[in-house]
Amino acid sequence: MRTLDGYPFLKAALDDMLLASELTGRTVGSPRHVICLLYDAVEFVLYESLFALDQDIYKNGQNTIGLDAAIALCKSNGIDLPLLGTIRRIQKHRGDAKHHAQTPHEAAFAKMTGEFRIIASRLVHERFGQVLGNELQGLGLLPYHVALYECYRKYRTHNWNLALRFALSALLHKHRAMLGCIDDYSGALREPSGILELLAKEIASGTYPPAPAEVLSALKQVPEQLGALLSNGQIREAAEKTGQAYASVDGVLPGVFDIRKSRRITYCLMQPQGLIIRRAMSWSKWQRFDTEGKKHAETRLRNLLEAHPDMVQAFGPPYYMEDDDGYWRWWEFAVFDGTRWHTFRLDDHFGLSLESGSLSDEDAKRREDVAKLIVSEFERASRESVLLLGSDQDN
Repeated sequence: MRTLDGYPFLKAALDDMLLASELTGRTVGSPRHVICLLYDAVEFVLYESLFALDQDIYKNGQNTIGLDAAIALCKSNGIDLPLLGTIRRIQKHRGDAKHHAQTPHEAAFAKMTGEFRIIASRLVHERFGQVLGNELQGLGLLPYHVALYECYRKYRTHNWNLALRFALSALLHKHRAMLGCIDDYSGALREPSGILELLAKEIASGTYPPAPAEVLSALKQVPEQLGALLSNGQIREAAEKTGQAYASVDGVLPGVFDIRKSRRITYCLMQPQGLIIRRAMSWSKWQRFDTEGKKHAETRLRNLLEAHPDMVQAFGPPYYMEDDDGYWRWWEFAVFDGTRWHTFRLDDHFGLSLESGSLSDEDAKRREDVAKLIVSEFERASRESVLLLGSDQDN
């Protein structure tokens, strides 16, 4: 019997998360339904977390204690609740959807579904990671260090203390994942000084997989550099330095796909055999705030691929899926912008789907920049004729 079978509320939460992710990525499926699923998923994870502390608070399927009481009990029992503001927004919109038949605004819906991925990853890893062990990999969650890095990106510029804590936690757990160490998923619950102390010890004793020598050399210097910054009270500088260190490591040893099972097209463009995070992600061909620059880049990409059928042939067979509404064929790729890997999809008509995000000027700029980067990397590949190389581990 799988370990997860012993946690029925967690299992129900994961089922809700998966269905919500599938519905979010399609044109069919009500946003109201998705919001209700996200709410139920959070509530069930909190119930299971409290059961683990012998707090039997669940009554029955028709008469639950409600999220307010669950949150209060979690706080009193020392259970850290990530992105509580987002949890509260999900709660508010669930009430609007269930009792007033209101559909969440497009921008609010995109923000909630995007940040829910972080909430789900942190709650499950921090509360059940040690128990579930290897089963975590098949649950469709964001890798823990990726969720922590996204927390760092969320808090940087307006709360540098939190940004530092999450950047250090992300680097610590990225380092453990890179070395294949058993993890306790507790970094985000510690103070920065404690995280840095752990990181320094683990870097000093680490045996590393093949990676560029300059990246590993820079990584080994990070604890001393961060210690000097923190001793001078330079919180912002320490947070940014940590974020840069994470990005450097992730550039050569990605967290969202297995680089050993990927074709390297250019240094910054990869074609993975499978994304680790596929079930935890959603992609969209367009969002309402998409720019003309992004649309122009898509046209350039389509023209380029139509002019290079040999390049397309080298992609290999596309993924295929069908249901009552039609069928889809697509390839999956990832591109590195110097800070993080961005996953994207190309359909068999060369339509580009980028990672979905909030409907904001900042996110519209991200999608434009990623589209332009994708075009430039495929143009580089066409000039250098590198696409026909084998997988990365063959090169």
